[in-house]
Amino acid sequence: MGTLLSVDWDFFFPVPSWVDDNQFLYDWGHREDMQFMKQGIWGMRASTFLSHGLELPGTSGEENSFWKRFRIYSSTDLYVADSHKFITYSPLTQHHYDQVISYDAHHDSGYDNPIPKFKFSCEDWTHYFMDKGIPVKVVYPKWKEKYAFVDEELETPIQLLERTIDRGESPQQNISAVFLCRSGAWSPSWLDKKFFSFMNDFPGGRRYVMENIMEREFSIEASKNINAQIEEMRRVNGIK
Repeated sequence: MGTLLSVDWDFFFPVPSWVDDNQFLYDWGHREDMQFMKQGIWGMRASTFLSHGLELPGTSGEENSFWKRFRIYSSTDLYVADSHKFITYSPLTQHHYDQVISYDAHHDSGYDNPIPKFKFSCEDWTHYFMDKGIPVKVVYPKWKEKYAFVDEELETPIQLLERTIDRGESPQQNISAVFLCRSGAWSPSWLDKKFFSFMNDFPGGRRYVMENIMEREFSIEASKNINAQIEEMRRVNGIK
């Protein structure tokens, strides 16, 4: 018994509303089943920021004190994966929980697709627990307060979820297990060092890596070269 704490790394990566993203810098497609979306595409996305004279976006900084907010003990184990779907895999599924608290920038309750009964993905994993009668509470990051309940109002069963905005409070539930995912198709490769530092700062018990997850290669110089090549192509073709 106890609470399962789920943490998606994208919780700490502020992304503006599409209304505020007037240069479409964050107009990103997402396909977790494509390796290119986890690795290669981030160099190209970085070059877009550089072409606008902008620094690469970073984390909110909230990850630095995040673990201190929870009742985590030496018996509280950490399970780590890149995809959120692994939260529905053994050994996490061998235990019963009073509830699941998910700190995530997305509700993960299905996005326009039928909810499967036996095989869950990063988009609908919450139903694995709700189907077992375990309540799920989604806590959106404060940076998403302005538009979380607008952008996420899709024709999905999100009414089954309790959803709220993070206020920095410290939940009083005893945390019996923690699941942490990087969500590499949503979070930039240039933040991987911070991710692994966050993982290593976990104050609980043992750590279990549930899939092969390594620091992705990223070169700011390579992104600058991509930008230079694009600019040269535009010059040659007379595009301003």
